[in-house]
Amino acid sequence: MLVPIEKKGYDPFIDYLKGVCILFVVLTHCLPLQEYMLFSLWGAQAVPLFLLLQVFHAYKRGVNHISLSYDFKKLFHRIFKPFILLIVIQLILLIFLKQHSLITTIKSIILSGGIGPGSYYVWIYVQFFLILPLVAVAIQRIRGGYLLLIFIFVSVLFEVVFAYIHIPASLYRLLAIRYLFLIYLGY
Repeated sequence: MLVPIEKKGYDPFIDYLKGVCILFVVLTHCLPLQEYMLFSLWGAQAVPLFLLLQVFHAYKRGVNHISLSYDFKKLFHRIFKPFILLIVIQLILLIFLKQHSLITTIKSIILSGGIGPGSYYVWIYVQFFLILPLVAVAIQRIRGGYLLLIFIFVSVLFEVVFAYIHIPASLYRLLAIRYLFLIYLGY
């Protein structure tokens, strides 16, 4: 029997899901021969699940409770400050241990959004932080099947436009557009 996720107060199942996602992210980066285990079906979905949980947390009290005021100070302290600290530590290690060029490494960090394959997540998270209140306003005005059709149309439209203009893969990986439909699913 399925038990609904708690929409008021603390729900330990959410923490369990986050823990599973963290384990899957670690496995994504270190598990060999993933294609032989069908890992993309059961383990590679950690980032979309994290984003679904972000949408759930934003909307769990209802879209009418969402304000268009952003707490950038909280965002900086919870997201950017640890991210910048991690980048500085990685930069120091790359320069002193691996003898990388400072200028070349900084350019690479700027172009790729950070160091390492998971550095894109911070930028996706921030875009969701900015998008979710705006989408809440649309959700308040549009209901039912129309909302689903709009999300499908907008998601497909962005994919077609990006394919047509040949957006660079390094930029595409930093854009939340590919996860836009998850906002509807999380809602």
